[in-house]
Amino acid sequence: MMESTLKYMVIGVGNAGSQVAVQAMKFGFPVIVINSSDKDLGRNVITNKIPALIIGGRRGAGRNRDTAKQFLKDDLQKIFSTEGFIHTVQDSDVIFVVASTAGGTGSGCAPLLVNRLQKMFPQKIIIFYGILPKNSEAPQAQFNTLECLKEVTNKKSPMTYMLADLASYENDAAEVAYEKICNYIANTMCVLRGDTMHESPYGMIDENDLVTIIGEPGYMAVYTISNVTQTELEKSTSQRLLIRQIQESPTCRIQMDKKVMKMGIIIDAPSSIEDASKSANFAELEAYTGTPLDAFMNYSISTTGRGSISLIMSGCSAPMDRIADCTDIANKARAQFEDTNETTVADEIDVLDFMIDRKSHNVVAAKTRALNANRANPASTVASIADDIDDDIFG
Repeated sequence: MMESTLKYMVIGVGNAGSQVAVQAMKFGFPVIVINSSDKDLGRNVITNKIPALIIGGRRGAGRNRDTAKQFLKDDLQKIFSTEGFIHTVQDSDVIFVVASTAGGTGSGCAPLLVNRLQKMFPQKIIIFYGILPKNSEAPQAQFNTLECLKEVTNKKSPMTYMLADLASYENDAAEVAYEKICNYIANTMCVLRGDTMHESPYGMIDENDLVTIIGEPGYMAVYTISNVTQTELEKSTSQRLLIRQIQESPTCRIQMDKKVMKMGIIIDAPSSIEDASKSANFAELEAYTGTPLDAFMNYSISTTGRGSISLIMSGCSAPMDRIADCTDIANKARAQFEDTNETTVADEIDVLDFMIDRKSHNVVAAKTRALNANRANPASTVASIADDIDDDIFG
């Protein structure tokens, strides 16, 4: 592996983000987790070696994105005045903010946190890394995903974002699917860290090349194939193997409009066989993905008999076809509620007198309002940053 002077860190937000942070730490990434639930920070979820910050009332956000965003706004000063957090951020060049798009805490807080980090540290590369839900997950998960991606893809607040798709493991048990997706995310982070690059006379990607690739705003897709054998490359080509990986990968499928701004191809071949990529001829791959504005190659010869192939594509279009899947599921659920007989429902409510004034009778809601009213307001610098949020984007 080629030594890199770039420093990386991972911020896991919510339960899913925390699980990714646990896996990323195994690969040597400095990590910090942020959550609104004490239970999600239990020792069965994360280890006591991971710094954890709690926001809100410590009871979670109840899958409510607006609640989660308010938690973050209220506690932004506390987060940015935490020595461990600010020191690790300041010491990093590339920061991954990882969260599920489907829940409350991660989905609501992560895009907002990326926005705040971008404003406070404009010289750093901040990457939102979202985990899309299975198609079989509840409609609310799809609604939250749509709202989250609306913020992430908003051109008023451009950001680099990556998406891993749990729908790739639709039939796996939840714990199996999450284990697979967390491992996959950690591996793609390793690609962006340069772990698969080796010194070579055939062409190398240096730190500034890598910054140029991964600093491009928009959707970024990363693919990696390990343990590539001589036989595989004799039967196929490196570019054909990458195309198959694009089609089968847990990375959210790219929009097939052939728009890609930057491309990085990293090949560590098991021998000096003839391969078009060695001469920087990417015609086969680009016929499938589109021709990038700029392409970078790192081609080396493996001395172990096995190699690896990785691809980074940045500045891609938003994956609208995949987003449409979530929209269809959400719309079907909405249609079911709209079809409800409103007259019958009104009659039932009239019978239940105590439901007429639900605000005054909802003890939990009343206590929550009281607790929120008593929360200390964040002060000075970070408070002003929290207030400086485009309501059209983050609400």
